[in-house]
Amino acid sequence: MRFKTPETIKTFKEVVFSAASVPFFTNLKIVDKNKMQLLLDDLYANLPVDLQEARTYLKVRQYDIEAATKKNENNIFYDLLQELENELNKSIILFSNSALVDSKKFEELLSNLENNLPQEILKSEILAK
Repeated sequence: MRFKTPETIKTFKEVVFSAASVPFFTNLKIVDKNKMQLLLDDLYANLPVDLQEARTYLKVRQYDIEAATKKNENNIFYDLLQELENELNKSIILFSNSALVDSKKFEELLSNLENNLPQEILKSEILAK
C-alpha cells in the first residue's frame, strides 16, 4: 500500500536538498517557491485521502483503529504543516519564482513531519508488506 503523503514529504526534502546553495551562507538555499508551494498544497490535499484509505484498509484487516491512533497526532501533523507554510511565506523572494530559504529549518520541519505521520498510515504500510 502506497500513500502520497510520505512520498510528497520525500520529494519536498529532495527539492530542498538539491537546491542551489548561497555562497558564504551555509544554511541558505535558493529554491523554486512555486514548486514548494505545490508540494505543500499536495500535502494538505493528500493527507485526508491517505488517512481515509488507511482507516478503510485497517478496518478490512480487522485491525483496532483506536489502538493505531494516538490522540491529537493529526493536529500535530497539521501544526507542523502550518509551520512549514509559515517558513515558506517568510522566505525572501529573489526572482519571480525563486526564494531564499533556511535549508536547516526546512530539513528539520520535514523530518518532524516524517516522524509524526499519523499511525493509521504507518500501520497500514506495515500490514500491507
